[in-house]
Amino acid sequence: MEPDTMRRLEAAVEELAAREYPQVWIGEEGMTPEEYLDGLWVIENMRDDLDDTTEAELHREVLHIYAAKRGEVLVITDSRELYEADLPPKIRRVPLNELAPEDAGDVLEGVEFYATEGSAPMGPYIIEDSEKARAALEKRLGA
Repeated sequence: MEPDTMRRLEAAVEELAAREYPQVWIGEEGMTPEEYLDGLWVIENMRDDLDDTTEAELHREVLHIYAAKRGEVLVITDSRELYEADLPPKIRRVPLNELAPEDAGDVLEGVEFYATEGSAPMGPYIIEDSEKARAALEKRLGA
């Protein structure tokens, strides 16, 4: 792997690892500064309450941050066979120091996309205002 590629990967993973998980707003974006749930928590506990597009985008962003916080990157493998079978790409977490050189370019592009300073590449993420979401919010706020 090229030294510059590894340097850029390490910097992007470090930046991504420092990020918080995305916020998932209840009802609509920015109702109040407190009316959101942690994206990781939503993926782990309420993913079926999200529409398919929001779930897919949130899941991918959360996975990139989750992996970076563990010194890992996501290697995403897609193929015509998977596409034709209507199956999602295969995603695996790989420790950065074990990344195969042939995967480095694609991985770098993904990590830099999510690690762009000050950006929220996807979202805003919104979950329907429901009793379940409000109960989760109350629990998060300690009410």
